[in-house]
Amino acid sequence: MEWLRKIKCRFAFHPRLDVIQTFGSAQHIGCPYCKREYGIHHGERVVIPWTPDLAELYDFMGYDTETASERWRRYKA
Repeated sequence: MEWLRKIKCRFAFHPRLDVIQTFGSAQHIGCPYCKREYGIHHGERVVIPWTPDLAELYDFMGYDTETASERWRRYKA
């Protein structure tokens, strides 16, 4: 059923999403199957791909996003 998971991830129907880090009403999440990372804001109800610009924004606000991302990547490897 690995092929089914790949198809679901391809069309953004991820079977499961892990919370990597929480920032108040926003979260950094990732799919353990396709290894893609996203940012989600619950107040605005929007999910966007996790980019270096988004990481820089949260780093500027005092969050250590690189350590959290690296820890998640090692755990899911």
